[in-house]
This record gives sequence, structure tokens and C-alpha cells, in this order.
Amino acid sequence: MKILKWKKGKKNTYILCLENHQEISLYEEIVLKNELLFLKDITEKQIEEVVKENDLFESYYVALSYLNKKMRSQLEVEKYLKQKMFPKETRKNTVERLKKEGYINDEKFTQAYIHDAILLKLDGPLKIERDLEKLGISNWEALAEVPQEVWKKKVEKLIQKRVSMHKNESRAYFKKKLVDYLYLHGYSKEFATPFIENLKLENNERALQKQKDLLMKKYISKYPIEKAKWFVKQKLYQKGFTEEEITKVFSE
Repeated sequence: MKILKWKKGKKNTYILCLENHQEISLYEEIVLKNELLFLKDITEKQIEEVVKENDLFESYYVALSYLNKKMRSQLEVEKYLKQKMFPKETRKNTVERLKKEGYINDEKFTQAYIHDAILLKLDGPLKIERDLEKLGISNWEALAEVPQEVWKKKVEKLIQKRVSMHKNESRAYFKKKLVDYLYLHGYSKEFATPFIENLKLENNERALQKQKDLLMKKYISKYPIEKAKWFVKQKLYQKGFTEEEITKVFSE
């Protein structure tokens, strides 16, 4: 196939213009390496090979640019290259090259990720495991080496951040929500429960009174007074207030 001309493209590229009106953008490095500027004709096979080589070249440097921003897992790089529409074989070869050159290293990535998570966040081991799994990492050995004292301090900080919320809730309901909250942050119920059980919480009579008043206002317009009280007592019990606390607030 006859080569009509070459045009200068963007970002170190040349555009190969063929007699069939086809235009192919190639990186300058690929053009010079294959001495394409000296050719007057090019075969379909040559075009196929040079385009494949050009894709590999572009894929490699696109991935490098992505990795330069921060450390990435192998899965992240694979997904990024797929998003950029590179062919499957090109993505595979690019990743293999990057692994061989040390730019992709899931073991080092895992260690760095765990280090940063411990240093910058309050997340527990289960949350870190879940997050790593999303990044294609399934080896948790580095997590097992983290001293338990680290997790204990983080749990205590998380609990203290939530204690102020107790002012509007019963102790029982607050503790139940706290277990769920700590689980979402990566701490198992077994690990978190002792900290919660040892938590000193005062009887929140103001919260109980507030809940009682709001519920009475809601039900008194619908039912006779005694039936409204019965409904309110049931709701308060469901919210975690004890029978003794509820009886007391209704006797005042």
C-alpha cells in the first residue's frame, strides 16, 4: 500500500496517510525505530505489527503516568488500562513489563497501604482487608503483624467520637449502634464488645423525657390517654430504655 505523506501530530506523534485515505497515528519513537519515514510503500502486515508495537508503547507510558501519581495495585493498573480501551493482550504485556521492572509490586503495595491506613485512619483490620480485597489483594500477612495495642487505641478513639451522641439515645440503643458503627470501621463484635461493655454511660433522663414527650404528642391526637401511654411505653422499650426508667418517667 502506497504511503502518500506524513503529518506531524500531537504530543510527539506522526500521522501516516495512506492511499486508501486511512490515517494512522504513531509515536515518534516507533516511527524512527522502524525507519518508517524512508518507506514509500507499506504492507498490511507491517501496519498491523507497527500498530501493535505503538499500542504497547502508549499503554506502557499511560500506565507509568498513572503510577507516578501514587502507588497502585496490579488490579488497579489493569482496570485503568481497560478503561483506556487498550486491547487485552496489550494490557497483559504492559502489566508484565511493569512487574518485571518493579513498578508494580503487590507485596510492597500492601505493606505501604496498611502503613498509611494505620497512620492516617481509624479503620480496623476487617475494613482494611475489605478495602484491599477491592484492590485485588488477598494476602493479609502484614496485618497479622500489627500489635493489638494499635487497634485498641483506635477503637477507643472511635468510641469517644460517638459518646456525645448518647445524649439523645438510651444506653442500650446507643451500645447496639456502637457495635454496628465499629464493625463498619473494621472491628469485629468480639473485639469491640469488651470496650463497649466497660463504657461508663450515665442514665440519660433528659433523652428519655424528650422521647416520651415527642411520642405522646404523636399518639395523644389519635388515641385516648391510657392507650396513647401504652403505645408510647412500648416504643420507648423498643428504643432500649428499661422498664424501670420508663415507669419512673411516667410517674413524675
